[in-house]
Amino acid sequence: MTLKRDLFDIKDENGINSFIISCLRGYDDLVLFFISVGADIDARNGWFTPLTAACRDGHSETVDILLEKGSMINKTNKFGETPLYTACICGHYCIVKCLIEKRCDVNVQDKCNHTPLCVSCLGGLKNIAILLIDQGTNAVECCNSLLIATHGGHVDIVDLLIKKGWNVNSVDTQGEPLYSLHARKALPR
Repeated sequence: MTLKRDLFDIKDENGINSFIISCLRGYDDLVLFFISVGADIDARNGWFTPLTAACRDGHSETVDILLEKGSMINKTNKFGETPLYTACICGHYCIVKCLIEKRCDVNVQDKCNHTPLCVSCLGGLKNIAILLIDQGTNAVECCNSLLIATHGGHVDIVDLLIKKGWNVNSVDTQGEPLYSLHARKALPR
């Protein structure tokens, strides 16, 4: 019993234990072992939950194992980031698609009110943005994805969002119209 407890109580300087490290690295045999000896598959450890850890580095098989073992698909880390958010910000299309197919909530906001769509627009990840929009991302509930894509100079995402009905007359915090930001980004320097 003491050995089992020690496996999970020993943490590095970031508060991350062996189970989370196994999820981060995609060590599926260790993930299964730690689960078999009582690892909490939804524990927040350091910056991660086991599922957000697996999503961060794109370990699809580890994600599948954790979900099959009952991991909560919308469980947030200490920053309010869901596994979907983590997969989006890291650009892991296949994991994003898997989580959506397993019915994750595409509209959960982190502690800064950013959604998976917002971080996809920030990173210029058009294919992920399309997946999220097709799943019914709530434009009203999320931060201004159009503004974020515009500031990032992601013309293809700006065009996508406008075609999907985002408000082209939005303004930034200085009252600057988005279309003028979009035009400035498109001009040669």
